[in-house]
Amino acid sequence: MKKIFLFLVFFPQYVFATKSCAPSPCIQNGKFNSSKCALISKWVAVGEIKNIKHNKKGFPENTDFAEFDFQIELTEKGKIEGTNTLKFKIGWCKNVGPIPREVEGRLFRFYGKDETEYFYFQEFKI
Repeated sequence: MKKIFLFLVFFPQYVFATKSCAPSPCIQNGKFNSSKCALISKWVAVGEIKNIKHNKKGFPENTDFAEFDFQIELTEKGKIEGTNTLKFKIGWCKNVGPIPREVEGRLFRFYGKDETEYFYFQEFKI
């Protein structure tokens, strides 16, 4: 019992450790692979990030589980039925990636797994 107590006192980070996520299938050798990502995606679209609702969590997660809308301007692959706006919520291993601070007036390319989840997104440069 004494060993357990000492462990908890001196190594509390292990008690609150969060599970690690599988790497994005769009990352190969530590770099984003756009052709592979487009190939495995159900849809690829360019648009704006809107209506961000931040939900920042501290220790042990230390992440922003934000919710936001993705307003589609152009679909490059696939078809999204019935809407031009998708709603996303960042999770621990789902829809990963911090939302950039300044999104107004900027376009982003999303690589979609389905209508509620994406593999990856990046700023769209013309």
